[in-house]
Amino acid sequence: EHGEGSQTAWGHCISDSLKAAKYQLALLCSQAGMQQEANRILAALGVTWRLSTCILCPAPGEASSSVPADAPTPLSQRLGYNAPPVRIFAEALPRRLMLHLAEGFGAESMYWSEHEYSNQDTPFFSYLCSLTAEPACNSIEQAVHLLGKLLCEDAVTATWMQGVSLAEWWVHQRPPSAGHQLHFDANETHFGEGRERYQLCHPAVSSVLFLSEAGCGGPTLVTDQTLGSLPVPNHFSVPEYNYV
Repeated sequence: EHGEGSQTAWGHCISDSLKAAKYQLALLCSQAGMQQEANRILAALGVTWRLSTCILCPAPGEASSSVPADAPTPLSQRLGYNAPPVRIFAEALPRRLMLHLAEGFGAESMYWSEHEYSNQDTPFFSYLCSLTAEPACNSIEQAVHLLGKLLCEDAVTATWMQGVSLAEWWVHQRPPSAGHQLHFDANETHFGEGRERYQLCHPAVSSVLFLSEAGCGGPTLVTDQTLGSLPVPNHFSVPEYNYV
C-alpha cells in the first residue's frame, strides 16, 4: 500500500514527466515546421519566448548568415563596444586529417562507450592541449595546432589569440532532434565556488569544427548576450563538413 505522501510524490513525478514530454513535443513541432502547434503547446506551458523559426527549422539549403537587418540592435552596440568577431573558415583542415577525425568520433566509435557518453550520470569532460608543444602526438593535437595557427593568421581573430598557449577540446554527438542548450563557454571547474565568489571566465576564442556532412543537425547560434540580458542573435552557422 502507498501512503498519502508517496501518492503526492508520484503525482509530482507524473506532472513533471508530462511537462517534459510536452516541451519535447513542442520542440519536434518547431523543427518540423509546425509552428502554430508548437506555439500552442508552449503557451500552455507558460513559455513566452522561443527561438525563431529560421533557427529551429532552417530552410533547405539555407546558408550561414548574419541576422536580418530588422533584428533588435545587439547589446554590444547599445553599450558602445564592439562584439567579438564571428568568423567562418571553409576547408579548415587537411582532408586526410578530417577523415581520421570523422572516423575516430563516428557514431560507432569506442570513444563514446569508453567515456560512457550516453550515461546521464556521466559529468561533462574535456581535455587540455598545449599550443606550444611540438610536435603533435596524435590527430587531435595536430588538428588543435592547425586550427590555432589558422586563428593566429586571420586578421580578425589574431588579436584575440595573443598570449594563448592552451586549448580545451571536447566532442558532442546528438540525435537530429536533440539540439544543445544555449550556454556560455566558461571555465566550469570554478562553478563549485558559490555564486557570490564565482566569476565567469571565458575562453579567448571559442570555435566549433563540424565533423558531419551538410544537412546533419541544426545551425550553431551565436548570440550577443551577457549575464542579466536577453540574447540577441548575431549569427548562425549551418553545419558544413570541415567548416570552423
